[in-house]
Amino acid sequence: MNYLDESLSRREYLLLGVKKFVEEASKLEGVRRIALVGSLTTYKSEPKDADVLVTVDDDVDMKTLATLGRRLKNCLPISSGADIFLSNERNEYLGRTCRFRECSDHHRCEGFLCYQGKANWIQDDFQNVKLPEKLIVDPPVVLWPEKSGNAPDDVVRILF
Repeated sequence: MNYLDESLSRREYLLLGVKKFVEEASKLEGVRRIALVGSLTTYKSEPKDADVLVTVDDDVDMKTLATLGRRLKNCLPISSGADIFLSNERNEYLGRTCRFRECSDHHRCEGFLCYQGKANWIQDDFQNVKLPEKLIVDPPVVLWPEKSGNAPDDVVRILF
């Protein structure tokens, strides 16, 4: 992706970033499903961020997955963002991938386990964000391993 290409809309940048994330995250052992949720599943012309839901096994390499999440955030235009939401195969919401590169005593971290000194690269800040079980069970657009869902045309063109 050319980060200086002003011909791309914010939406296109977000979708191209998600595409790269899916290509890399789908290779990780323990990743079971990758889905698109949020405004990119609609026809909203100027979404603020990319929201991805990743279903993982308990033994997934969370540090690497968190790194891929940070790469997605860093490739996006200024004032854009990305959240990598996590669930397990029991459809339980786990939190989001950690936004920090090093796990230490970050005063801005709101993850419960981080406060306990248990580095797991999951920002389990349920007081701020918690996905509904219905969304976890049946996300609007599944990107991997099988593509499915009622997706906008640009999502189909770029991600399918």
